[in-house]
Amino acid sequence: MWSYVGYEGDDGNTFEPVEDDEFLIFNNYHFMTMSMDYALATITGTKTLKGGNLEAGEFRFGLYDSNGTLIDTKTNDASGKITFRTIPYYTAGTYSYTVKEINEQGENNVSDIEYDPSVYTVTVNVDENMDTSITYIKNGTNVDNSSESVDGISFENKMSVTAAAIDPAVKKVLNNAELQPGEFTFQLFDENNNLIDTKKNTDNGSVLFDSIIFDEVGDYNYTIKELIPSDPGQITYDDREIKVNVSVTKDDTTGNLEAAITYLEDNAPTEEPTFVNTYNPISIRVQKTSKDGSKDPLKGATYALYKVLSGEGRDILIGTQISDENGYMTFENVEPGTYYFKEVSAPAGHTVDEYATKKFTVSADGTINQLTAKRSSRSTQAVMFSLDSLTAEDAQISALEADHNKDAIVLAEAPGVSDEVTKLSVSKLDYTNHEFVTGAKMQILEKSSGKIVAEWTTGDSAESFERKLNVDTSYILREVSAPEGYDLAEDTEFIIDAYGILSIISGPDAEKTSDTALRIYDKKLGVTKVTKNTKENHNQKFVDVVKTVKTGDTAQIGLFAILSIAAIVVVIIVLRRRKNL
Repeated sequence: MWSYVGYEGDDGNTFEPVEDDEFLIFNNYHFMTMSMDYALATITGTKTLKGGNLEAGEFRFGLYDSNGTLIDTKTNDASGKITFRTIPYYTAGTYSYTVKEINEQGENNVSDIEYDPSVYTVTVNVDENMDTSITYIKNGTNVDNSSESVDGISFENKMSVTAAAIDPAVKKVLNNAELQPGEFTFQLFDENNNLIDTKKNTDNGSVLFDSIIFDEVGDYNYTIKELIPSDPGQITYDDREIKVNVSVTKDDTTGNLEAAITYLEDNAPTEEPTFVNTYNPISIRVQKTSKDGSKDPLKGATYALYKVLSGEGRDILIGTQISDENGYMTFENVEPGTYYFKEVSAPAGHTVDEYATKKFTVSADGTINQLTAKRSSRSTQAVMFSLDSLTAEDAQISALEADHNKDAIVLAEAPGVSDEVTKLSVSKLDYTNHEFVTGAKMQILEKSSGKIVAEWTTGDSAESFERKLNVDTSYILREVSAPEGYDLAEDTEFIIDAYGILSIISGPDAEKTSDTALRIYDKKLGVTKVTKNTKENHNQKFVDVVKTVKTGDTAQIGLFAILSIAAIVVVIIVLRRRKNL
């Protein structure tokens, strides 16, 4: 066990261990040893001077207890180290201190130095085993700044007069594509090949590194390189190095340091050092499939590829393609940008997808990222999307090589490049009770060619058809033979539009019940059909009667006159009786 000895009249800076348990008195000095456990803590920090040469003892720092009482002051050594006195602790607990730089007027305080105003709260924790731990809070007592946990104490002063600085900068150019901000990365190395800064290009191609401060006269050399990824994709990178030479001199009049910068491109001086990359356009392949359970590839779909023009409020058509026998469409020479597909026409038995696909971006490195999108209401025009953040499930579209076109990037699971099948439901019903009529023989024929598309005998449920009908094509629904006791229904002409919506063109016995459902009614024998033809026949009979009267048949004229006079008399008698009442 070690003990501490204290010196009466000393400032308490010195503590030395002794090996015996004795209490000694010599003159005015009292020596006391205590046989007990204790802990030690030494608070340290560092000091740096930016833009100048730091000297030992140049700056002073204070250590304050929890009551704000100054208990120790120390200066920095030549390396910038600050070491306060060692403090003993004889009981477990939490001890709080404050450390700050003392900005005193004196020989060490000159006008060209900007002092560090940071205030550190230092907490020493002593546990029951007399083990210590130290935590630091920067600016914890400074109301002008927020608290920040840090690893230690560090003060940095700045010289505002004598320092010199440069701001290295280069230019980025991308051929065959629009340069995007942050697209390329550049590195700055010192003469020992140490990486000192990394920056990306802005939207106008500028690459601006942080300022470099010089506090000594001399010549300094740097190198700027573009960071080339292991997989450059569709980009041919500029692998040159740009040299940066800096000459720092001192103005004899002001005493200030001045820095002159020179760029060397291919060992020749240049005013605007530039890295030039070239984009090689890609081909994109997308597969058209059916949305039914088969997921069959679809031949004959026509798709348009649109590019989104930022800030112009309109999109431009890049080109159209028709899906082949495997459902594939290939768009070549696609440059970086934001795109979407829009179906122009659908294959047989399928409807046109009324919406554009989700937008996707083609990056300069050849990668394709898909964006989430919000669809607008139905429109025959290209549907505009709002750009949202990437989602985990849609973020990266698979990039696979096509067997027959190895240079094409395949959008393996591009949403919106599959079509719903055409659908139609036909119900045969009794006109009076709306119950299903069984035993009627029905046909659907293509109007232009008379080709029978489907035929069936009605049962006690609706008959459904999928992939049987083409969009924008006129069809005839015909009852070939009616069940016993029923009249034949008249033909119904109908059409299904590009979006799968049913429309009845003609047919008095037909009724549309939904976008894909049709009802056909049969009337029992003896039930008069009020049709256009029926009305025309009735009118024709009335005309024939009138014509007969005009031919001069006196017997019919006399009979007609007698009946007319009798009718008038009856009307007069009725009116008189009502008046008497």
